[in-house]
Amino acid sequence: MFSTNWLALFALGVVALMFWLIFFLGKRGLNWNLQFVISLILGIGVGIVFRDNQYFANNLEYVRLIGTIYIGITEALVVPLVFVAILSSVTQLNNAKQLKTLGSKSIFWLTIHTVISIVLTLIVCTAIGVGKNVSLSIEGLNATKYENIGTKFTDVLTGFFPRNIVAEMADNRIIPIILFALALAVAYITYGEKQKVEPFKNFIEAAKELVYKVVGYIVDLIPFIVLPLAADAAVKTGSKLSALLPLLLIIVVIYVLCILQTFVVGGLLVKFVAKLSPVRFFKKISGALIMGFTTQSTIAVLPTTINSLIKKVGVKEEVSNFTASIGATVGMPGCAGIWPVALAVFTINYLKLPYTPVQYVTLGIIALAVSYGTAGVSGTAVITATAVFTTAGLPLEVFVLLMPISFIVGMARTPTNVSCQCVSAAIVARQTGELNEDIFYDRQPAPSSLPLVATEA
Repeated sequence: MFSTNWLALFALGVVALMFWLIFFLGKRGLNWNLQFVISLILGIGVGIVFRDNQYFANNLEYVRLIGTIYIGITEALVVPLVFVAILSSVTQLNNAKQLKTLGSKSIFWLTIHTVISIVLTLIVCTAIGVGKNVSLSIEGLNATKYENIGTKFTDVLTGFFPRNIVAEMADNRIIPIILFALALAVAYITYGEKQKVEPFKNFIEAAKELVYKVVGYIVDLIPFIVLPLAADAAVKTGSKLSALLPLLLIIVVIYVLCILQTFVVGGLLVKFVAKLSPVRFFKKISGALIMGFTTQSTIAVLPTTINSLIKKVGVKEEVSNFTASIGATVGMPGCAGIWPVALAVFTINYLKLPYTPVQYVTLGIIALAVSYGTAGVSGTAVITATAVFTTAGLPLEVFVLLMPISFIVGMARTPTNVSCQCVSAAIVARQTGELNEDIFYDRQPAPSSLPLVATEA
């Protein structure tokens, strides 16, 4: 027999009414970004009102289910999207030399973001002494489950290459999928008798159109889905407040660092390298940033990220598909730069370890190396921090002490990663002549063959 949670059903009914309100406002021409904001505020309100208490529990179990299903469907789209997008983009290039240029520039700018985030975190955290005078105890904490979580370099290197492409796809391992797609695409580019392989190209183009169409459906649901995701985040955050108060400083520091990296560093790069208006740019990618905030999954946001780059920013398909896909696993300044370095500096100050400037530089190099070494692994934030701690010889017990803040700061880390993808794609597009400013400045609509996204009123 199934038990009925009537309060949870009531919460679901309330959310359904809010869905209708958002739909109604959209039909009346409300700006898409304002729909986002309204949905986010309503979701937080639902989370606060229906949070668990001593009398009622699991009040959002049905509301949470909506978000869980949506994220699952979105993540299921990642593999076909990346696969057909990479194949379609690369097969449109004239030769392998263009691919080399696109790949090198993409990895360079994604790496630059991570380097800047590491340097910024080291400067800020050491300057304010994050972790000093913290009255917490690590006595009795068990870190054994994290001791073997770091991956050996040789395993990381071999993991980049596909061994069983079906298994790689099942686990959403992006780098092996990209390499497999690149191998097929390069084979097509260099094949002498194009008429023999033309059916393959036609199949890929047809598959891309269908996948993009499904992505369009997913994107259309974003203003609605933000609501249950935000409600769930509000509940989880509220349930951990008592445990987080002693660690409030490092939470604030990480949020500030993520904001600086996303909007200041990213804005300067957009302004002076991509030569675009930063305010307009971030407005264009706001949907992807909000999705990152609520889902805390760079992979899950990837379809929305690519969609925004093509349809709103004006980055050509070749660049947006390639750079954003790689950026979902490489060059993640939030998870691989700010997060592990901030925790490491906290630990150094907390334990009063005598660290020299050279040792801090070494710590930064370790973090950068780890940012490549954990690419494509699920639970990246945990992996990167653990790998940095073990490589730098820092006690994992302090890492366990800091784990309760992971969910809270995850809402800041993921938009920072998404911003890195978008900014890097815009820069690469500018440098390769694949940026359509008419789309960016709304002088020209995006090609109708691509998935439609809601436009600003």
